[in-house]
Amino acid sequence: MLVCRPEAISRLSDPLTARGWVIAHSAVLADEQAQSIAGAGLFETASVLVVDLDGADNSQLQHLNELVSVEERPILFNDSSHDADWSQHLHQKLVGLLGAVEQSDVVAEDHVVTASISDGGLINEPVTTDGQASAAAKVSEHVWLLSGSLGGPESLRDFFRALSPGLPVSFIVMQRIAREHIDVLENHVKQFTDYAVTVLKSPMVLTEGSIILVTDGSCFSIGSDNSIALDSASPCEQALNEMMSVLAKRYGRNAGAIIFSAIGEDGVDGCEQILASGGRVWLQEGVAGYFAKLQPPQDDDSHRFEVATAAHLAQRLSGLYQQKSTNGDMP
Repeated sequence: MLVCRPEAISRLSDPLTARGWVIAHSAVLADEQAQSIAGAGLFETASVLVVDLDGADNSQLQHLNELVSVEERPILFNDSSHDADWSQHLHQKLVGLLGAVEQSDVVAEDHVVTASISDGGLINEPVTTDGQASAAAKVSEHVWLLSGSLGGPESLRDFFRALSPGLPVSFIVMQRIAREHIDVLENHVKQFTDYAVTVLKSPMVLTEGSIILVTDGSCFSIGSDNSIALDSASPCEQALNEMMSVLAKRYGRNAGAIIFSAIGEDGVDGCEQILASGGRVWLQEGVAGYFAKLQPPQDDDSHRFEVATAAHLAQRLSGLYQQKSTNGDMP
């Protein structure tokens, strides 16, 4: 367990040990401690690292960036512990995370990436300083919103590890993490994908092969030219519902949403709007109960509403867009 404030050690470890978890080692993330931890291998026996981001300063965030760039084990980021159900929620996330890791390892062994860059499209192309797509980049007409809260970063890892390269889509990631910690998430995601990862700070064009990170509580707008920009009204109370509504209205059947972890009821109404527009809504196993009122669409496409692991959802999405290169039809 790594924390940024000494008092966080007991705040996190006490409820976890009460539920049967064994804390291999705990440390405050500081310059000399981070170096000694890496050198002494104090966390070698740990199955998962819990990192508490509360109170992190710039130096600690830099060490976290270095940590996520080399650490292979799952890392669960904790950003708050204010509600009464927090400790139970953290416990459930750890249980689900370790189970997902075991299953994703099996998927990774069986999964062979076969997709190539689609004809006429390029990925990972830069955006110019004025927010316009470069000449080589191809504007995306298929946009997926990925949402997560506690445990979401590890779901993103499993998802992007299993995703085929060069798909003609854009991803907007709405992760419940404080603004000052978004750079940690950016570096975390970059370790597991060749797609271009960018934090949304100024207007930019959604191009194929892009992953746009949006900070907690922020809302955005998408123009007719596929430019995405932070809404001046941010933060907004029901960010997921409002942003899924934006995607449903702008992209219709080409919109998609994948929910990795729930944030209360925020997102339920937005998922219904995406389904009503002809788009897709997929849920990671374990969150379906929060979206119980969602009804699978009554049409011929049985895959518009699915529940599976993050890795299997990535494989399913890869298969959808590989169909395009095979028969020329959009999924």
